[in-house]
Amino acid sequence: MKNLTQSEKKAIKKTFAYCVLIALFTFPKYSGFMLGLVLIFLVPVLLVRIFRICTRSEHRKQRIIQVILWVVTCLSVVIHHIYLYQTTKNFANRFSHAVIAYHNKHGVYPKSADELNFDKQTVRKYSIHYLYKDNEQPFLVYHATWIVFDSYHFDFKTKEWEYFPD
Repeated sequence: MKNLTQSEKKAIKKTFAYCVLIALFTFPKYSGFMLGLVLIFLVPVLLVRIFRICTRSEHRKQRIIQVILWVVTCLSVVIHHIYLYQTTKNFANRFSHAVIAYHNKHGVYPKSADELNFDKQTVRKYSIHYLYKDNEQPFLVYHATWIVFDSYHFDFKTKEWEYFPD
């Protein structure tokens, strides 16, 4: 941060603090949707900053650093939520395949998730919920990682996950 004035350094520190705050609110599981709310206001601001970077030479270095901070913050949140989505979906697929394999081997669905030999902590970590009542289709669901109340339900007839928005 050489060749920056005190006011430019202060502006960069302020931007960094806002980036950390936004990351704290949007990074956790089920809260990624809030990034969309932030982007409604952030995208126009960034476009103006980029325009000013191209057209004005004063404070150019400060504006470049601020844009980079925001882009890195937003990309980090998006990449994190893609990772959460993929790992949760992969585990849910393994779980559903285990239920189907159990049914194929024993002729009945497992009465509980405990019969499938999955670690209870891992099942809880990925928010997998399995319920079976005698002579009915089992109920298998996991929560979407991006937004709080959305979920994916497994249809045992089609053997596919169905998305259920709130």
